[in-house]
Amino acid sequence: MVAMLEFPKWLSPEIIPGLPFRWYGLMYLVAFGVTWLLFKRESKRLGAPWTEDEAANFFIWGIVGILLGGRLAGTLIYEPTNYYWIKPWYIFWPFDESGTFVGFQGMSYHGGFVGLIVATLIWCKVHKWNWFDWADLIAVSAPLGYTFGRLGNFINGELWGKVSTAPWAMVFPNAERFSAKEQWVQEIARKVGIRIVSMNDMVNLPRHPSQLYEALLEGIVLWLILWFFVRPRRSFRGEG
Repeated sequence: MVAMLEFPKWLSPEIIPGLPFRWYGLMYLVAFGVTWLLFKRESKRLGAPWTEDEAANFFIWGIVGILLGGRLAGTLIYEPTNYYWIKPWYIFWPFDESGTFVGFQGMSYHGGFVGLIVATLIWCKVHKWNWFDWADLIAVSAPLGYTFGRLGNFINGELWGKVSTAPWAMVFPNAERFSAKEQWVQEIARKVGIRIVSMNDMVNLPRHPSQLYEALLEGIVLWLILWFFVRPRRSFRGEG
């Protein structure tokens, strides 16, 4: 009996096969759009003292910070081959060495978060705003947008969790394989119903779909708590 899930074969990173438009990029656009709409709504509710143009300017700086920070950290810190340290000009170049369009593969949440803070701090300093006024609104608006980023990771089949025998654990096509010679690999394979033909096999074991956990808990659930329980009970200036 097979006690695991297979990654959906109908899911493809490309929106239209053969064209360089990916679900991950679309999820980023949706995330920014959702966050912007919530940010604008909360600004109006609180009677925020800035204009919509100023809010849009702040938001654009934040997006640029997220993209720059996420890309730099994703390529220079988390990329295991040091490829971008050797050829840093490819960090912001969407083509590989053969000229094939590959987009910008490799973004880091932590780098994006740092980039967001740095970029918006600079903007607030230049325009003489209290950063916490803006940060409160971002804090209650961003988690719902974050949900779509993690869904993009799931569609890409990346950022999976630890090996697991849970019935909802999933086999991701690009996950690291393990040698069938390892006793623990044999035990897990037996529990979930994976047949090992040879001790030379490299086995793809099921893992926690951590992207979906994060989309639900750090995205939807966190947003519901902040939006419906924290937001109505806080003051405007930096007390979120």
